[in-house]
Parts: sequence; C-alpha cells; structure tokens
Amino acid sequence: MILIDTIRDRILKLKKQFLPNKYILLAGLAGLFPDIDIPVSIILFGDVSVHRTFGHSIWIPLAFFIGFVYSYFFKKQKWWKFFLMCFIGVSIHIILDASLSGYVSLFYPFSDTPYGLNLLPSSKASLIFTIMDAVSLFGWLIYEKLQHHISDFF
Repeated sequence: MILIDTIRDRILKLKKQFLPNKYILLAGLAGLFPDIDIPVSIILFGDVSVHRTFGHSIWIPLAFFIGFVYSYFFKKQKWWKFFLMCFIGVSIHIILDASLSGYVSLFYPFSDTPYGLNLLPSSKASLIFTIMDAVSLFGWLIYEKLQHHISDFF
C-alpha cells in the first residue's frame, strides 16, 4: 500500500479521482493473498509444509495480469483497475518473499525448484519483518493523516 500510494502521489502524480484510495487498499489486501497457503496447509496437513508453493507461484499474478489486459484492452471495462491492483499487490509480496527471506516455488505445481536471494537468512528474520511491518504501517498512517483523509479508504 505504501509503495503504490507513493508511486501514485509522488512519481505519477495521479489524481485521487483516477486511482482512489480504495484501489490502494485493494492492492494491500491482495498483497496478503499469497499467504493463503498457510491456513490451507495447516487445515489439510497440520503444518505449513506447502507454504511458499501454490500461493507464491507465478500463476496467481499471471491470472490477475491476464484479467487486467482483457478488461483494459478488449472489454474497456472499469475492472481493469481491480485486476491491476491485485496483480501489483500479489507480485510485490512474491518478489519481497523471494528476495528478502527464503525461497519461493515460482512454477509450482510443475516444478518445486526454489527461487530467491534469501538476503536475510537468519532465524531472526521474522522478528525483523514484524518490526518493519509495524514501522511502515505506522509511518504510512502518519503520512495519510498529513496528506489525505484516512477515512477516504472506507
């Protein structure tokens, strides 16, 4: 949400009417989607054995990208913003997971080959990410309070 909000406001200088805050929120929520494999894995297997497999594969962002292309170029519908924000949110999650901590199976179920840089391989990585999440959320809320009306998201 922070990245897309910053790009909208500072880099592209888009008007909020073109890309309202609800789409920024949607991108943030879509960014949570790849971790759906955690509860599914716990329910089905009793552990997190399939984490970073199907939820972190390239197929989910690809489906959202195809939805974006179809709705924008062929149907000229308003749904293109929905699909674009979902594509961006899911893609950012997968890129961050693959680059910062551990590996992802991008082509699961066709290949279990792990891809990633694992830049923070320590066992304390989850604590670092929790702190980063809290600080970035707090910073974003302050930014929104100063620049926009936080109630615009609802």
